[in-house]
This record gives sequence, C-alpha cells and structure tokens, in this order.
Amino acid sequence: MIGENFDTPIMYRDLASSTVGPMSFPLGGMYAPGIYPGYAAGIGRVRLASQPDKDKFETMNKKDNEGYKTMKYAAIALATIFALGRIGPIRKNIRKAGGISKYLSNKWDNFVDFIKGNKKPKVSWWQKFKNLFHKPPKP
Repeated sequence: MIGENFDTPIMYRDLASSTVGPMSFPLGGMYAPGIYPGYAAGIGRVRLASQPDKDKFETMNKKDNEGYKTMKYAAIALATIFALGRIGPIRKNIRKAGGISKYLSNKWDNFVDFIKGNKKPKVSWWQKFKNLFHKPPKP
C-alpha cells in the first residue's frame, strides 16, 4: 500500500510496485491494466531506484539546529546590550534612593504592595509637571 513507509516521501516511492491488489468486478476476474501490482504503467516497466532520503533529513535537521543556535546567541547578545543600557538609569535611581540597601528595600516594598493590592495615591499629571520645576528641600 502507498502509506506503508512513512520515512520515504511519496515522490520518491515506486508507486507502480506498491501492494495494491487488482480491481475486482462483480461479473468476473477482470484486471485493470494500470492497477495490477506487477505492471509499471506509464514508466515503461522501469523501476525507480530508491533515493537516499535519510541524509536529506539529517541535513535539514542540522540546518534547523544551527538556526536555533544562532537565534539563541542573538537573544543572549540582545539581552546583554539591554542590560548594559540599563546600568545608567538604575545607578541614578540607587543614588536618588540613598544607597543600594534603601533602593532594594523600596523595590521590595513596592513588590509586596503590588502582591497585596495596596495602591498608593496617584499624583496628577499636572502636579508631576510642576514638580519638574520645583527643587526639593535640602536635608
């Protein structure tokens, strides 16, 4: 039958020598010449040579794996560039908070408030705009 060999693509199979049985008619044992198993219709009784398919699949898998490896390296490179770009703003926020311990403490408190659902009062955009021009008092 045509679907018996799943490793070989259908275009490389010798379909004329497949195990399809003769057509049976209700009136007798007439055979259709194109379906009889030993008859190679259309190709002049020439058997097609089997094609080496395994190496093609191995090559395709190898190319896919190389593509995944390249994608992984590109993602690592982009993450590194992003992390290096974030050093400045984080450093600025650490200085603004008064040290790394206070910065981490504030981040932890914000995380806990987010989990608990505690919401801080929102500041209007107008107040934020006015605060840009207002100098905070020196301690």
